[in-house]
Amino acid sequence: MSKPRRSISPAQAARLKALRRERGITQERLAEMVGRTEQCIRLYENARLGISPQMLEALRKALGAGSSHL
Repeated sequence: MSKPRRSISPAQAARLKALRRERGITQERLAEMVGRTEQCIRLYENARLGISPQMLEALRKALGAGSSHL
């Protein structure tokens, strides 16, 4: 059974991309850090792929961001 995914808003997607860039992390590196593909990160950052709460938390941790950032 797959994990439920929720839509990522364009604002959340933009914050994800901005945080990654601020920290100097490539999409490829972030993907490695959270066990996803670079394409998956690109889709998250463009609000084109739903995201599970667990993955959102993994991205927050990988980027060193608090819950209010994403």
